[in-house]
Amino acid sequence: MGITDIAKILGVSQQSLSQSLKVKDVKTGLVEDLAKALKLPISYFFGEGVNYNKATANGQSSVAAINSNVTMESCDVLKERIKHLEDVLREKERLINVLMEGRK
Repeated sequence: MGITDIAKILGVSQQSLSQSLKVKDVKTGLVEDLAKALKLPISYFFGEGVNYNKATANGQSSVAAINSNVTMESCDVLKERIKHLEDVLREKERLINVLMEGRK
């Protein structure tokens, strides 16, 4: 199974999928869809040095082949995204607390 097959499963063109995987900030929904299509846990995309012997990912986190060794040396983009989401969550929690204090 290659990127064309994965794109077909996702219902997008190979070019569209390739372009989506080349961006600096891959959308969370795409990561979830890829996990489902590849029958991998979503946590796979957030680990480092993981070897599942099912897929090969290049430095841009795009899937190159199935039934091969997988090594992920860096998940910097995903780590940045997680940090951003954690910051957003903290800010929302802070705002909720401010609003709750205002109701007293």
